[in-house]
Amino acid sequence: MGRLKRPREFGEPDYIRIDQAMFKFNCCEDTVRKIANACDAQRKVDGAVYYNYARMKKYFDTSPAC
Repeated sequence: MGRLKRPREFGEPDYIRIDQAMFKFNCCEDTVRKIANACDAQRKVDGAVYYNYARMKKYFDTSPAC
């Protein structure tokens, strides 16, 4: 019997890692870090850095397009 995996039907996560943020927002690592600092979405927990997905998504949705 294999290990159970969490299904994807639970909606959007509260916090994501840098590689997930790069994939979801389609930008490079430096841009994710700059935007996370601008909208205060960066959290450090035991040496790992997590980003608040809801704050970053709101920042991207409300920012003007270039």
